[in-house]
This record gives sequence, C-alpha cells and structure tokens, in this order.
Amino acid sequence: MYINLHTHRKPQISNELCIRNAYTASTSRLTHLSYYTCVGVHPWLGNDERHNSYENIREALDLPNVIAIGECGLDRNRGPALSTQMLHLEQQLELAEKLAKPVIFHIVRAYTDLVPLTKKYSFTGIVHGFNGNIYEAQTLVKHGIRISLGHRMLWERRFSPILKWIPTDFLYLETDNFPISIKTCYEYAMLVRGEELFQLQRNIVRNFERDFSLVLPT
Repeated sequence: MYINLHTHRKPQISNELCIRNAYTASTSRLTHLSYYTCVGVHPWLGNDERHNSYENIREALDLPNVIAIGECGLDRNRGPALSTQMLHLEQQLELAEKLAKPVIFHIVRAYTDLVPLTKKYSFTGIVHGFNGNIYEAQTLVKHGIRISLGHRMLWERRFSPILKWIPTDFLYLETDNFPISIKTCYEYAMLVRGEELFQLQRNIVRNFERDFSLVLPT
C-alpha cells in the first residue's frame, strides 16, 4: 500500500491510500467520498469567509473519512498577516487537542514559529511538503513533528541528505498537487534511503496507523 499523506486529488492507483485536502467543505460534500480527507483553514485563506467556517470543520470531523485537521499553518510568503494566520492556527490546534485529531501543516519560512506551539498544545503534527533545510528538519523532529516530502525531492539535490536522515518513524511521502504518482515518490525514496520498497511501505503504514489511530487491512 502507498500512503499519500497529502494530495488535492482522489487516489490515482488501486493501492494508494490518500488524504485529500477538503479545506472547509460542508459535510454534504464529504459523506459520499470513498477516500480519506482532512479539513481546515489554509493559512492563505484566513480572511476569506468562504474558507474559514469552523462550523463546517467541526461537523466534518465527526465523519469517519475525515481523519485530520489541515492543511493549516503559517506562510511568511503569502496570505494575510502572520498574526491572523496564527490566530486561525491556534484555534485549530485547540480543536485538534480537544478531539485528539492529527494536524497536517502548511509551513513556509515559519518552522521556528511552529516549535513553541508544541509546548502550548498537545497534538500529533505532520509538516507536509517540507521545504526547509536539515537543521529545520532536525528541530521539528526533536519536538515530535513528523515530516512529509513530495515532488521537490525528485529534482532538488539538497533534499537527499534530509530524506536519508529523517528517522523511519517520522517519515511520510506525498504528491500534493503535482501531477506525479505516489509510486514514483516511493521508488525514489527507497533508492536514497537504501531500503527495499516493501520495507518503506510497511514503515509508513505503521506511522500512519499510529498517528491516525487507524488499523489498515493487510
């Protein structure tokens, strides 16, 4: 099984298990879906009333296929003021703590801003599409944050030492909104990490079952 931690499309291959980003979609748009989703206020959209409905988020999180809060976070390159982004992020972390739901983060040039929140709130967090350096990766892991890598690792050499270093129990892979197969990401990661494909798949499945409190079929 290929776990695709974060995507904006439905599964593309038969043995892909994905978490599709649903923003703050109403429950009526999510109940019929045959795959997992996450709901949350994207940091770019904090000032957009169409995409910051906490009523929709709270209702959606009761659905069995809505398994995480996100993508939410902080982006210093785009979106409203960082103070507005932080306000929305903290509201979602409070909800994650209350409901014991994992959080999928969108973080751009703000990894150090995320770290203090790990002491203020109790949550399981995964930074999707990690785009920092190895020091930032080590800092996140030190504070219990998991890391998901996507398409950038395929052609930016600076990600190779990061991919190789990430501890097995902190690693996820994803396609995000890029038109590649999750299988391509796994095949590249296994070469860089020196692992067999089945071993990499098994390890990420274990991470997923642990972090999302789910047991997947064998």
